[in-house]
Amino acid sequence: MQYICNLCNSMHGKFISYNFVGGLAWVMIFLMSGFFFGNIPFVKDNFRYVAVGIILVSVVPMGWEMRKGKDNR
Repeated sequence: MQYICNLCNSMHGKFISYNFVGGLAWVMIFLMSGFFFGNIPFVKDNFRYVAVGIILVSVVPMGWEMRKGKDNR
């Protein structure tokens, strides 16, 4: 962690505070979005499709980049 602080010319305390605030914001954003989207009746009734959609959105960029890599050879 000290390497990252030195790389950014930042003090260790400042880095830790930014890291803490960013982590807290990340957790709160996803916790609250899960709460609000989970209460939508369409999402409740079709959660299986929502989960598959999330997986596809996560995996498609990886497949896209792999395909681009094969085309560049």
